[in-house]
Amino acid sequence: MLEHAQALFAWIAAHPGESLVLLFLVSMLDAIFIVGAFVPAAVVLFGMGALVALGSLELWPTALIAAAGALAGDALSFALGRRYGEQLFQSRWLLRYPDFVNGGRRFFARHGGKGVMLARFLGPVRSITPALAGASHMSVWFFLIIDAIAALLWALIFLVPGVVFGASLGLAAEVATRLVGLLVINILLLVFGIWAARAAIGIFNLRAGSWVRGLLEWSRRHRRLGRFGPGLADPAQPEMPALIAVGALLLLAGAVWLVSFGGAGWRGFPGPFDAVVHQTLSDLSTPWGSAAARFIARLGEWPVYGSTAMAVLGVLLWRRRLRAAAHWVSALTFGVVVTLLMQFGPLLPPPAVFFAHGGPAPPRDLALVTIIYGCAATLYATLRPVRVRLFAYSMAIAVVLLIALARLVLGQEWLGFNGFAIIMGLLWTAALTLGYRQHGPERLFAGSFALPVLSAFAVAVGMSWGVDRATTHAAAASPPTLPHTMPVGVWWEGGWRDLPASRIDVRGRSGRRFDLQWAAEESRVESELLAAGWQALTPLSVADTLRWLTETTSIASLPVLPQVHAGNHARLSLRRPVDDNHQHLIRLWDSGTRVTAEGKPVPVWLGAVTEQRARTYYRLFRYPVTEPDQPILPPLPASTPFTAIRIVERDGDRLWLMGAPRVLYTSPIPEAAPGPPVPLHAP
Repeated sequence: MLEHAQALFAWIAAHPGESLVLLFLVSMLDAIFIVGAFVPAAVVLFGMGALVALGSLELWPTALIAAAGALAGDALSFALGRRYGEQLFQSRWLLRYPDFVNGGRRFFARHGGKGVMLARFLGPVRSITPALAGASHMSVWFFLIIDAIAALLWALIFLVPGVVFGASLGLAAEVATRLVGLLVINILLLVFGIWAARAAIGIFNLRAGSWVRGLLEWSRRHRRLGRFGPGLADPAQPEMPALIAVGALLLLAGAVWLVSFGGAGWRGFPGPFDAVVHQTLSDLSTPWGSAAARFIARLGEWPVYGSTAMAVLGVLLWRRRLRAAAHWVSALTFGVVVTLLMQFGPLLPPPAVFFAHGGPAPPRDLALVTIIYGCAATLYATLRPVRVRLFAYSMAIAVVLLIALARLVLGQEWLGFNGFAIIMGLLWTAALTLGYRQHGPERLFAGSFALPVLSAFAVAVGMSWGVDRATTHAAAASPPTLPHTMPVGVWWEGGWRDLPASRIDVRGRSGRRFDLQWAAEESRVESELLAAGWQALTPLSVADTLRWLTETTSIASLPVLPQVHAGNHARLSLRRPVDDNHQHLIRLWDSGTRVTAEGKPVPVWLGAVTEQRARTYYRLFRYPVTEPDQPILPPLPASTPFTAIRIVERDGDRLWLMGAPRVLYTSPIPEAAPGPPVPLHAP
């Protein structure tokens, strides 16, 4: 995926005219009557803004092209409205959705001319307002002036977040390409998941009435099999038997799926797709990414969701919402049963256990997490406006998806099992919601329900994040190995070839080449570099990152992000300023290899020396970026009685070897010649 993204950036940089033509067409289609409701122009503008930050496009030409496309589309819609008038709104498709047209009419009637500008930023009415303006015989020049201003503002509003995002990607690229890939993958999955869930919810809201009528009709035709249908759909009949039947059916179907596709008895290894997803996320793993994943995964730990569940039950009992409390207990019961089924069934162990060949298994409770957060959102959203319901559902879905993604990154679960748990939780939540809303639903208020529940959730999250857990389920994919050792003479004579030649990038590919190998204790390496004019970097903190929000700060004062090799940050990082805009940077990683000198193991460090310059993005950010060309090595410590330097050639590039001289450890010390004893104090 990263290769395709880089190829796209390269194509756009080589063909900026074609990409701007594409932007014009998308912006125009987004503004055409009705068609614009199905064109994701905001996503395209966001992506173009990211390309602006990465230097492939210029900001103002891009904004003007997008605004011109939007103005052209609005003008076409205006002309259609002016030409056909009310006939334009009498199509069979529009008559099926009268609220859509009537909402646009009310909006335009209320705001008049300024409604043309406001509609440009409101998705539901953007594609219909220009046609309404044309049908109302608004002045053409007045419309074009107002719409041109709105189109330019619209283009900038949607481009600037993309610029910020692209700049942040450039910043993340200084850490590691892996982190960029992990960010992009998680953001895309999260956005797609929320979009798909909201689309499904919208379809459910539109079709719920017809589905209920169909369920009742089916129940009347099938008296034996359909006797449970009215239990969910008919307010006059009890729902508990129907809920029990639905729960049993879901459990039976889930057990069949787990035995067929997740059992460890007959297969004993993950499926191809599960293995590919786990391997890809493992390749993209970084210390910061894993730390963020552990941070998010704690939202799905039992102290957090357990406290939330107890808070919901306590509030419902306190407010005497007994029917809601009964549904809540039913929700928790089903979630616990699914969790026990997955936890103790003969299933394939999670990746952290499977590849580590043992160890404690993380709890497989994502179905229970989905039910708790999903049902809490549906209880609050019942009998509330559509926008409130969608917001509550989106928040619950976002939390569940973030937890699922974090568990995938940490190797706590396979993708197939995560998907199964979420689907089971959503199906049970939908069944409970349908039954509850058809049988005397009760509205829960923000002050008496949402506030206590969110407070309990926030307190539990704060305590969970504040406690440093002694054990985590993010176990390594393989047990730790002992460092490789070799005599120092062997390393000098050619053992250095056994060490990596470059930083390990995504999927084990080679990144930037290492410039030196240094065999010495960490304290000696640091002291000799400091004596040669290098400066130690201060640990990166949140307060230091504020220095990026500047235009004139010297590069020597700008924070430098760490980079990753083989999943680890550099142990030593030092800078050597050249001027206010350029500096040299050296990063040293522990290779895991030790050379033996006088029986004492000494670590071998892998070093990369880079040249950086300060880059400023449209007066928004200023931070050091690495120059693509390999620089000439700046002054390093000279040879001393304790440090020798040898320059060798590796694959056409120079490699500096630095370490203790071989003679100190390989040459015997000559014995003194025999002679007469010498008194300590001569007369």
